[in-house]
Amino acid sequence: MLSLAKKFLTIYLVTCSQAVFSADVYVAINGSNSNAGDAPGCTNAYATIAHAISQMSYGDTCYVQAGTYHEVIDLSSKKGLTITAYGDGPVLMDGTIALPSKWSQYAGNIYKLIYTANDPWQLFQNRELMINARWPNAYLHDNSVWNKHGHWAHINSSKTTRKTEMVDSVTDHSDLSALSFSIQNAIAVLNVGSFKSYTRKVTAHTKGSNIFNVNAVKTLKSKEQFYFLEGKLEFLDSAREWFFDRNTNAIYLWVPDGGPPAGDIRAKVQDHAFTGSLCNNITISGIDFFATTVNFNKSYNIRVENGSFSYPSCTKRMLGVTNTAPLTTNFDGGGNNVFYNNTMSHAETHAIYMNGSSNTIENCRFEYIDWSCADLPNLMGTVYMRGSNPTFRRNRSYWSGASEFLDLSKAPFVELNDISKIGLVQNDGAMIQMSVNVQSGSNVGYNWFHDSSKYGSRFDAVNKAGSNTGSKGLMHHNVGYNIKTTLMFKGDNHRCINNTAFDSGNDGSLEGGTNVDIIILDDSVSYSVGTKVYNNVAEKISSQRKFYQTNNGDTIASHNWNGFEQDNADIRTLLRDPENLDFRPIPNSILVDTGKIIIGLTDDYIGSAPDIGAYEHGANNYWIPGPKETGASMPVPVDSTTTAKASASLMWLQGLEAISNNVYLGTNYESVDTATTASSEFVGNLNNNIYDPLGLTPGNYYWRVDTVTSSGTLKGSIWTFTVPYANVAAPTISNSTADQVTSTSAMIGGSINDGGTGAKVWVHWWTEGDSSSPNIVYAGRHSGKFSINLNGLEENRTYYYQCHAQNNYGKSSAITVASFTAVDTF
Repeated sequence: MLSLAKKFLTIYLVTCSQAVFSADVYVAINGSNSNAGDAPGCTNAYATIAHAISQMSYGDTCYVQAGTYHEVIDLSSKKGLTITAYGDGPVLMDGTIALPSKWSQYAGNIYKLIYTANDPWQLFQNRELMINARWPNAYLHDNSVWNKHGHWAHINSSKTTRKTEMVDSVTDHSDLSALSFSIQNAIAVLNVGSFKSYTRKVTAHTKGSNIFNVNAVKTLKSKEQFYFLEGKLEFLDSAREWFFDRNTNAIYLWVPDGGPPAGDIRAKVQDHAFTGSLCNNITISGIDFFATTVNFNKSYNIRVENGSFSYPSCTKRMLGVTNTAPLTTNFDGGGNNVFYNNTMSHAETHAIYMNGSSNTIENCRFEYIDWSCADLPNLMGTVYMRGSNPTFRRNRSYWSGASEFLDLSKAPFVELNDISKIGLVQNDGAMIQMSVNVQSGSNVGYNWFHDSSKYGSRFDAVNKAGSNTGSKGLMHHNVGYNIKTTLMFKGDNHRCINNTAFDSGNDGSLEGGTNVDIIILDDSVSYSVGTKVYNNVAEKISSQRKFYQTNNGDTIASHNWNGFEQDNADIRTLLRDPENLDFRPIPNSILVDTGKIIIGLTDDYIGSAPDIGAYEHGANNYWIPGPKETGASMPVPVDSTTTAKASASLMWLQGLEAISNNVYLGTNYESVDTATTASSEFVGNLNNNIYDPLGLTPGNYYWRVDTVTSSGTLKGSIWTFTVPYANVAAPTISNSTADQVTSTSAMIGGSINDGGTGAKVWVHWWTEGDSSSPNIVYAGRHSGKFSINLNGLEENRTYYYQCHAQNNYGKSSAITVASFTAVDTF
């Protein structure tokens, strides 16, 4: 048996040998597995990734050259490997195979192919998805698959009282009783459980009837209920639809332009390209995926990064599979796994399932996810981060079907995400859904929640008197607008700090909803005892969902601006330009310097106290949520807006590896596009992400932000905005009273009082008799209050000062001269 010292020596030598003898292997689409694999090119590289993996050891890197690969790579029990794209061209893992072109006409524009090689469950023409033949018709290319009111059939909820019997309700686009055939043996996709949807086989139906029977669903709610049907050739009645008959091995297809199928017709026959169990320290980088994805189980330190996942996963309803959770992008078990800087689009299932400890999803984009939402895990969501201490940071979600976007457990950290348009084909729900056991230790901050009929972030509980509720969660510095409700608090001892919310009440109904912006609930379920509510600004803050009610006496609330208590004042009078995504407080407004200091959350405040709301006036940077791109993105004002204010600041989300930013601004597209740092359009190199033009005149403007990195400068896109009108006037400036005066020092300054337009500021100060030759201090660019420190003053001496300002409209000076005497005042 080895001694302890010898064990350590053995481990050290093994580790060193792994580091010293790590090797590079290469794969090329036109290579050969009989090659050495030790260099790029067809005469050296391997032909398949799977073969390369079989030749690799801990610490090795597999460089995959450009091309399309159709493989299933098993990484089970592998450790310490990197698989990365090599060269300039894309590397694509493709889960589809090309179909033969032996189509025959079946009926009209529907063509038929006998295909026995595989059972396909998704079909593409020239990489465009063909829709499973369905009733009522709906399509992906025009987004009608997401329109449950206009393209799903409706169930009569008042007459549907049994979990096995569904009663159709006639609409202007659907009438089950009018079909010329029975739907028996079809597959029904049923959103009948509010936030639960199911696939069930139709067990009985008589032609002409509006009633059909199914295998029992688990939950039946009396809210709006919707469904559509698949699984019968009779449903194939329009372009972009297809059907596969497993009994006859026949594929039926109606291509978009009609006529015989042409072009690249491909069928999905694969769930995952990379799969593995009991893996450790695996990195997959720079590789794209089409109709396939990754699957890891009980694995640690797996990192998948810098890839594009297009149509990564879908259900197998075309193969008759029902009542089964779909296979998708999966990290189940293990921990410390990372999904970084990926784009995932058009998954016909939930996007990703992660379960384990300390997993991370960061800098990713989720777009057009799940248009059926059937048989999903748990409460049914788009992104699952089960397990302990998950991190979901700097991601963007746009357009998803499930009732909740982010399904969480055990103390999540959710920061800097931009989430919109969720829950399109299910009822109820929230963007950030936190049940009772999730809430303790949770931290949800610096997110934008917008443009949705669902809640933003919610501490939830069973809506039944006496039910358990959660506690000790934190939601801070979030912005919500055009949403059902931005924040919902059920439970006790939570914290609601520095949030901004307005334009709530969007519940998806035709008449519009009435929900409030921030709910600190006080009802038969939740009492909000000990919950702290500080520094929030919202049009409607209440302890009830739909009307104003003061907080429970055991709720601790202060330093908030609540429109309910301000004669329903418009929050837009307090914010710079919310329509163009500038949510900062207007200078000198009631929100500035009137908040409460909260240790750990307001430490970087500027001025005499924190501001109320999600943004701090005068901050050098403007936080913008969502993934960072290679170059600058997310312009504020919004690109192409025609409503920019003359007082606008130019702000942007900095590039992923930005060191600084070269900013260009002008009134001519070509001039800005071709400008260099020697051009008049160049306004400066900035380390931060705010440039204040100091007042704009009416007209069209073009601007660009180049990203300066350690490896070079990346030219930015040309953005544009229009200023429709301007109050062209010199800045209004005043002196403030000297502060913190001692025998040798003082703080002096003033305020720009014109409501937003910034100005360059100078402070002139002098002693008695020296007014003709004052000391002149440039205080920088400001809007609102400013100050400078004076040191080395003479005790008991009187000093005088006057503030001066200049913007693009003109110059001005404080009307009076202020003074102070250098005497200790403490």
